[in-house]
Amino acid sequence: MGVCERSTETSRTLYNTQLFITPNGVLAAKHQKLVPTHAERVVHAPGMRRHALACIDTPWGRLGGLICGEHSNTLARFALIAMKERFHIGSWPANFSAGHARAMYETKNINARAHSLEENLVVINAAGVLNDKIKAMLCDSEGKAAICESNGGGSAIVGPGAEYLARPLAGEEQILYAEVDLNAFDERSLMRDITGHYQRADVFHLTVTCEDTPLLMVIGANQKEAIPVTQEARSSVDPSSDKSQIKNT
Repeated sequence: MGVCERSTETSRTLYNTQLFITPNGVLAAKHQKLVPTHAERVVHAPGMRRHALACIDTPWGRLGGLICGEHSNTLARFALIAMKERFHIGSWPANFSAGHARAMYETKNINARAHSLEENLVVINAAGVLNDKIKAMLCDSEGKAAICESNGGGSAIVGPGAEYLARPLAGEEQILYAEVDLNAFDERSLMRDITGHYQRADVFHLTVTCEDTPLLMVIGANQKEAIPVTQEARSSVDPSSDKSQIKNT
């Protein structure tokens, strides 16, 4: 599920986020888009390192995902492949910019088929759709109407080998279904497995950093002097003493 996530640390920061929810309603993981694309930077902050990648276990194999333009980030895609991703969720908006509706529609599934072909996995593309009512609400000027020149869409399911299991939808809401032969993963990997026999880790390897850097780190002997005094700490100071101690809080 794609959401606009508000930070728990400050109400002024938003993230472009994918949620991975189990059939019984438990939040299993979340992925935040690491680098907002183009105009998204006006709204969204870069994702946190600890939410850089999400790849969870399911009864049918590991499930991961990326958001929109992240599919052009080869390192992000390879990291998920190396985490043994077998099912991939691609989250996409309806449109992106004026005059590029067709290109956006095709880009969604070019990326899906490329990722599928690279590691013989299943890609489920979920693309946004704008109905006429929503377009009327959003497009209150000619400039905005140019961006929403189509209703978007492009959802599809791509199987191992990059063949369509459910062909792309154009500008309509619908639930897509497909059957997948789980044996096809291993059969195709006998020829080419880029995280196994068809790879050379002694030549190529990838390091992923998923530990966030704290906003504030005070290092040295003067930590107490450097940290701002809280109201509670101020109340513990005896104004009658020249050597008042600040209570640890």
